[in-house]
Amino acid sequence: MSLKAPSCVVRVEDVLITHELSSRPTPSPDLRLENATLHALAKAMATDPGSMMQTLVDSALKLCNAGSAGISLLDERAGVFRWVATAGACAPWAGRTAPAEFSPCGVCLERGSAQLFADPGRFYAWLRDKSPAIPEALLVPLREGKTAGTIWVLSHDGQTNFTSEDARILTSLADFTSAVTERNRAASALETIDARHRFTLSATHLGQWDIDLATGVVSVSAQHARIFGYRSPPCWSYEIFLKHVVPEDRPRLDRKFQHALATGEDWEIEYRIKRSDGTVRWLWARGDVYEREKGRPLRMTGLVMDITDRKRNEEELARAKVRAEAASRAKDEFLAVLSHELRTPLTPALIMASLLESRKDLPADVHDDLADIRRNIGLESRLIDDMLDLTRIISGKLRLEFQQADIHLLIRAAINICQKEGAPRITADLRAARHHIHGDGARLQQVFWNLCNNALKFTDSTGNVTVRTSDAPGNRIRIEVIDTGVGIDPQVLPRVFNAFEQGDMSMTRQFGGLGLGLAISRNLVDAHGGVITASSAGKGRGATFAVELPTIPATAPSDSNNRSQGVSRAATRLSILLVEDHVPTLRALKVVLEQKGHRVTGVSSVGAATETAGRESFDLLISDLGLPDGSGLDLIRKVKDSFVGRSIALSGYGREQDIRNSREAGFAAHVTKPVDVEHLEEVIRETAHVH
Repeated sequence: MSLKAPSCVVRVEDVLITHELSSRPTPSPDLRLENATLHALAKAMATDPGSMMQTLVDSALKLCNAGSAGISLLDERAGVFRWVATAGACAPWAGRTAPAEFSPCGVCLERGSAQLFADPGRFYAWLRDKSPAIPEALLVPLREGKTAGTIWVLSHDGQTNFTSEDARILTSLADFTSAVTERNRAASALETIDARHRFTLSATHLGQWDIDLATGVVSVSAQHARIFGYRSPPCWSYEIFLKHVVPEDRPRLDRKFQHALATGEDWEIEYRIKRSDGTVRWLWARGDVYEREKGRPLRMTGLVMDITDRKRNEEELARAKVRAEAASRAKDEFLAVLSHELRTPLTPALIMASLLESRKDLPADVHDDLADIRRNIGLESRLIDDMLDLTRIISGKLRLEFQQADIHLLIRAAINICQKEGAPRITADLRAARHHIHGDGARLQQVFWNLCNNALKFTDSTGNVTVRTSDAPGNRIRIEVIDTGVGIDPQVLPRVFNAFEQGDMSMTRQFGGLGLGLAISRNLVDAHGGVITASSAGKGRGATFAVELPTIPATAPSDSNNRSQGVSRAATRLSILLVEDHVPTLRALKVVLEQKGHRVTGVSSVGAATETAGRESFDLLISDLGLPDGSGLDLIRKVKDSFVGRSIALSGYGREQDIRNSREAGFAAHVTKPVDVEHLEEVIRETAHVH
């Protein structure tokens, strides 16, 4: 996958100052030191080729008086540059990688000459957090055979300025290395070709065979004989060979052989033999036809190799894959069942808490207690959702629905959800002129909810939380959530977006949570082509989380959106058939729906629901999916004609597959437990309106 450079404050041309090399004062070359260094480098190549790269960067560091030096080689398959050797302050960087299409190395290779960068972290965001800082970087292309990369030196003190002399030295080192390596390679090529052939046959346990097609004489190597179970090459013929092939594979192999004789084409095949000791082995064979005279093949030669172990491994891998897929399905099913079992008992508690909270005759302290109960049930549901979201992200099953969305509306909605009594007031400073994006509004609102909720959680009631938007370069919007809370330890900051990361255990004990919200937020922002970052001056000094997203020009809402926004909020009395086998949930839902003015008939099974639907007429069906004598999917299939577009699935199962199954079975909507009363009423209104 190509890695695209994000829109940045500056362009790459703004950090490239290669033209300054020719104008800077150039020191006199130390030819004695340079010659001594090249001599040492040549000696290292001859005596210890494995140390060549390290010797090269050590030489560059010394000759250019640099703070760091290194070699980065291009790995085209992975799309990265690998830092194969480093020296100086950046010695610990050895083994790291940089994106091939967004790095100084890529620019240097593309332009094919020395390139000088000033403060490259201004453009390459992944370099900004590198320590020590990099005021200047000088890179020179390095090519060794088919290998491509760069040799580079860095300054860290802000005082060292590279010159054209440094560029000449690096170019000299690169050219010298390539020349010596090429000479050594050419000198040893002829010497090793025969040894390599012998080694290959020995190391790979290849047997050789040869057939003179004019005389029928067959010769085989000693290894060929051992593969077939003989100590030394026996008298051999094609007929003897076929007798060793197991009967099931013999016709297929003979067809291959005869086709090669008729066409002169080379061939390759895998088959089984029975060795002289009676054991069955898998073999791979290849044959080449040559010395054709008047269209007739005169000779065929080839190789044979025992691949029994490989075949066994392939079979074991296939079995392991089946087991892994079964384990993955079992894990998904376990999480689905777990979430269902956790959600189901929360539904009646959430509904009854909401009902009681709406009563005006209860004391204020009771109202506060009920609000706490409702919020904690919501938090429990959020933890379950986070667990499932992370699982979807890891397995690549998270689906996003992209359409035009207004970031400012999403932020205000998230703030309304997060704002709590006794907590800091969230101040919204929404100044961005461009605030429409192409994305999944619900998922982005989830991101803003996470960030606002985190800010409130880690800020006491005397602190401040501000959500600010502004226009960012490159038609992007920047959203910042700023708090004055406990701050983030510098050692924790690089890991803050890792799953289950909450600093130390004291944080977890004090503030709770699983540490999944920021990990999920990062993945959701990434999926929208955005960037999320965190910064903090340290413990006790607050934190800032910033999100940047690409914007689009605002367009008029679609007709469907206009209709949706124009749906009347006036209550509509409906006749509802409610199917739920969890008695507390059935009782609570019946009470709340009747209080909303609906007429509700409650039953607890597929059979009772089918009978009731056949006997009475209803405006709407709301059915749980897990029922004692079947499922809600079975029920909707039976009564679909009576409830086309007027049915709502109710379930503790909330995976993408569960929602898709509900839709495909015939439900118009899917509501995941625990059921929020207002959300359920909204779905009921929308379903009734669509019908």
